[in-house]
Amino acid sequence: MNGSGRIDILARAGSEGIELEIGDSGPGFAPGVAEHVFDPFFTTKPPGKGTGLGLSICYAIMNELGGRIACGNRPQGGAWFRMVLPLAEDGAGAARDE
Repeated sequence: MNGSGRIDILARAGSEGIELEIGDSGPGFAPGVAEHVFDPFFTTKPPGKGTGLGLSICYAIMNELGGRIACGNRPQGGAWFRMVLPLAEDGAGAARDE
């Protein structure tokens, strides 16, 4: 790596909740990879270098919170991840005194 890459981050309030998108200028996902990155134990790393659980755990957490996460390749090159979390209704999820 030569350190000349770029990371773009976009956060906004959308119609479905808070949206966060992160993209880069790297090579993107190899064919067939993006559709499996959230599968438990899927990894592109060599044996012994990764469990393949990180993104599947992220996917489960987003679902548990009523949100979603997706990924893909950017048309101009690079990869993107997009997360959407719904807003809490009527203060639900706010800290409470016990």
